[in-house]
Amino acid sequence: MGLFKKSKDKAQSLTRGRQPLVIDPKDLKLPNEIPTDAPGVVFTHAPGSQKEDIDIVGESFRAENVAAVAAAADGQWFDIYLVAEPTNQYDKNAIAVFAAGVQVGYVAKSENRKWGKRVREAFDRNELVCGMAHAVSAKGTNNTGIFG
Repeated sequence: MGLFKKSKDKAQSLTRGRQPLVIDPKDLKLPNEIPTDAPGVVFTHAPGSQKEDIDIVGESFRAENVAAVAAAADGQWFDIYLVAEPTNQYDKNAIAVFAAGVQVGYVAKSENRKWGKRVREAFDRNELVCGMAHAVSAKGTNNTGIFG
């Protein structure tokens, strides 16, 4: 994504083929103010207290990120945030899901319209739509998914 400092640093370390991604469990909790690469721009949590399930997809394409988040979470719930991706080559309405500064998937295409307006309007106010998620592994496999 590039706007938020940690996501850019972690993504670069992955693409350079360095050691496996390790996430500090403290990074699974979003601070009240989230710094960006843009001078003087800080994001906060968008207001909202209703609980809604989000269908998250595409975790298999980010297996290393998902595994690192799952290991850091150690079975506990963690913070996620949503970011619109209007330049996504496959879906201009795509909504990416991040945890601990790394992308772990996307909101399912069937839910993009429902979440897209909310996410874009919050972003315009320097706010992030945030929530809670947990990682679940299918018994007897290496498959791990993020559920929010």
